[in-house]
Amino acid sequence: SVVIGEIQVDCADSLNFYNGITPNGDGNNDQWLIDGIEYIKDNEVTIFNRWGDVVWKAKDYDNVTDNKVWKGTNSNGGILPDATYFYIVEANGKVYKGWVELTH
Repeated sequence: SVVIGEIQVDCADSLNFYNGITPNGDGNNDQWLIDGIEYIKDNEVTIFNRWGDVVWKAKDYDNVTDNKVWKGTNSNGGILPDATYFYIVEANGKVYKGWVELTH
């Protein structure tokens, strides 16, 4: 006999947010990764500076596509200064908040 099963995993509870980005072109931490976000459709990521101004925003963040992954730039592609930035990620009806340190 053959038994075939299906396992369903809720990836929204498995997101992992890294707290550092060093976009200096060395291939290490050049963009901000969110483990598991690529499995969640209709997500939205917003990055704020310390004054609460939106500096970057994207829908369907996927850790890969140039305009859907944060590389330490503002929405116009300008390089942001080293600082602590704050994020709000909306995915699967949940809101995640935290910080990320940008160092060149």
